[in-house]
Amino acid sequence: MSNLDAQGVELVVDLLLVQDRDGAKNVKPWEVRSLRVERADDGPVNSTLIRRIPVTELLTQAIAAFGGERPKITVARRDELRDAGDRGLSDNTLTLVGKVYEEVALQQGNPVQEIVDAFGISRSTATRWIRRARDMGYISALESERLADAAAEQAQNLARLRESGDRDATARATLELERTMTKVRRARQGEDFAEA
Repeated sequence: MSNLDAQGVELVVDLLLVQDRDGAKNVKPWEVRSLRVERADDGPVNSTLIRRIPVTELLTQAIAAFGGERPKITVARRDELRDAGDRGLSDNTLTLVGKVYEEVALQQGNPVQEIVDAFGISRSTATRWIRRARDMGYISALESERLADAAAEQAQNLARLRESGDRDATARATLELERTMTKVRRARQGEDFAEA
């Protein structure tokens, strides 16, 4: 349980975390199974307040509080990463930034904070380097970008279906596009917290 200030409103946030140890591929080591939010003043909780909850940060704090390990960085030794941070921005450094970012993100860690710590740089520098690494293709497209591309294709398909006059297919395509756009919004909210 954690107290959090969101827009001047004190929230009480309770996370239920589960550590998955079955060794399955592409399973994050920790998952948030439930999230309970209450206002300390017993007022209403609205969607704006809920969007302000930094779930990734709370997850990281909870794991640390219970003795959980930080994400393991295997792309390079810590001293190599620190040396790259000392040398500054280069293709090699951006490659390492991209690899660390993706590795930590897969472990459901906080990639920005891990890059700050591993490279010995400020948060603003880490954010700039991450943006540059992404722009140069060293970091895969964000989930929201992949979903947005899928939504664009679905929108084009929907336009063709509307022209064809097939109402059933148009209705199905409209529903599919709405679901994808909801996923885009959710992914962007999660990414905003991860980079905040």
